[in-house]
Amino acid sequence: MDKLLDLTRDFDAAKAAFEAYLDEYDRADDKIHLKIVHTYGVVDAAEDIARRMGLDEEDVQLAKVIGLLHDIGRFEQIKRFDSFEPGTMEHAAYGAQLLFGPEKMIRRFVKDDRFDSLICTAIEKHSDFKLEGITDKRTLLHAKLIRDADKLDNCRVKLEESMETLLGVDEKGVGEGVIAPKVWESCMAKESVLSSDRVSKVDYWISYIAQYYDINFPETYEIMREHDYVKRIMDRVPYALPETQEKMDILAAEMEEYMDERIRNKNNQEKFTCGEFEYQVIRSARKTMTLEVRRDGNVIVRAPLRTGLPRIKRFVNQKQEWVLGCLERTKEYREQKPLSADLSESKRNVYIRKAKETITKRVSYFARLMGVSYRNITIREQKTRWGSCSSEKNLNFNWKLILAPPEVLDYVVVHELCHLKEMNHSKAFWDEVGKVMPEYETYKLWLKENGWKVIKYIFGC
Repeated sequence: MDKLLDLTRDFDAAKAAFEAYLDEYDRADDKIHLKIVHTYGVVDAAEDIARRMGLDEEDVQLAKVIGLLHDIGRFEQIKRFDSFEPGTMEHAAYGAQLLFGPEKMIRRFVKDDRFDSLICTAIEKHSDFKLEGITDKRTLLHAKLIRDADKLDNCRVKLEESMETLLGVDEKGVGEGVIAPKVWESCMAKESVLSSDRVSKVDYWISYIAQYYDINFPETYEIMREHDYVKRIMDRVPYALPETQEKMDILAAEMEEYMDERIRNKNNQEKFTCGEFEYQVIRSARKTMTLEVRRDGNVIVRAPLRTGLPRIKRFVNQKQEWVLGCLERTKEYREQKPLSADLSESKRNVYIRKAKETITKRVSYFARLMGVSYRNITIREQKTRWGSCSSEKNLNFNWKLILAPPEVLDYVVVHELCHLKEMNHSKAFWDEVGKVMPEYETYKLWLKENGWKVIKYIFGC
């Protein structure tokens, strides 16, 4: 393959052309300055990710080119509207049109036109809510790479830039709000937040964090973990309401577990089809094989490293009817009435009192056994969580645990108490759980397979 001309051999020339373009705008403007620094940050991030992935030099340089030009439409958006809001301008589409329209501004930066389609598509789609409609593998690679690089440098932006520039208020003003229900549902579903679902400033802040679920490459997560970006971003804002702080603690733990899992399994992932559904195989140093159907419809088989593919396929085939049933239920999940919907108030209160008494006793028992201390225990009705542990050592439990088998209730208690030792879901955390409850995976699986019945379904269903 011929080499890219000019730009790949002399990135300084492209940078000079970009700097000349920037002279058309007010560099003293805070928003302009932010985007200039961000552009070069994305260039560096794209190169870092690409090299960690082992891409050849041409693709590394191509990633840098796209990083340099990806936000070129932002500068005109700021000049015209003094805003980053999507309602003012679709900056990605405008940038692609600016570069590849009749005037072909792209020729200022890249003399070779063979990669025009790839560069145009990557820039045009880098800010789409979901990446869709790309069939060419190399184009898709670079479209994913620029999206990751953009989000990676945005981690730095969220830590370094003033909150007034980002959201128009200070940190205290951001933390005073209440998280909208739809925003929180997206977070718990491990999805990016729709712009239309955001109400308060804290919704905007949490949406910046939720977008890190939309990362394409484990190498990007490796960089994020090395810098501890997620926790540092969350900790930047003082959350005024205990409920908001609790949710941020939950999100931090969930996201850390998600990132660590993506990193651990980056070399052990395979995808196959069984009848009407696709499933993913994740191999790890475990002893048993399990099958999981997630709320988003993803089917995952976790298998020991040396398990043969024929055995895995037989296992999935035997569970095919069960999987299809679970997939059908995921479609109805959010529309189901809460479990307590048909309960009389008096009967509901009986369950809550019993839950408080039982959970308090089990927490006390296991805390003594484990040699840990806690501050307060709160029993609540929750739609998405069984329990949580805050950084202040406050424990929260869902009263509906009283409807689960006693050993499952104990597992949740032990799980949250272990967070007093390890405030994450690392291997060290699960080792702590295993010391107290060696069979914990059985109860963890029970919650995954049956918990929705307790949380969402009416008695008798």
